[in-house]
Amino acid sequence: MTKQPSHPFNLDIRRCRFQADTFVWSISERGGEKRRSPQSYATFEDARLAMKEVLQGLIADRHAAVARASDHGHLDPPERMASGQ
Repeated sequence: MTKQPSHPFNLDIRRCRFQADTFVWSISERGGEKRRSPQSYATFEDARLAMKEVLQGLIADRHAAVARASDHGHLDPPERMASGQ
């Protein structure tokens, strides 16, 4: 049985330290940069939805990079296993 690679992103939504009763998000990628919300949000749900949109873009970029690498035969072994190669 092949172990699935762990999710590469850490997600965080918390109360803003500078504006009472608002929320901010951050996404950090293992070995990569940390992305933060450009603004604060009135509700946790608003922050979650905004973060989800950014996360979906990051995941799409990651899948595109893996696809490009596989087209050129440059996949790392764990990515080959995850993609069934």
